[in-house]
Amino acid sequence: MRTEIFTARPLAGRSRDELGEGVRSLAERPYVLIYRLKGDTPEIVAILHGARDLPTALARRFEREA
Repeated sequence: MRTEIFTARPLAGRSRDELGEGVRSLAERPYVLIYRLKGDTPEIVAILHGARDLPTALARRFEREA
């Protein structure tokens, strides 16, 4: 699983600031792992199917955190 890469290279994922400040993603088809760093530790925010409307799905998730 792609999450193993977090241990060695937490910045390996693509920057996705359009989804939220500091958000990054890794593709593990057909899914997309959405994460952000808390210090040096990756925090998985969501694992979503790649066909989903990611901005809409994550906007709801981030609203619940606020």
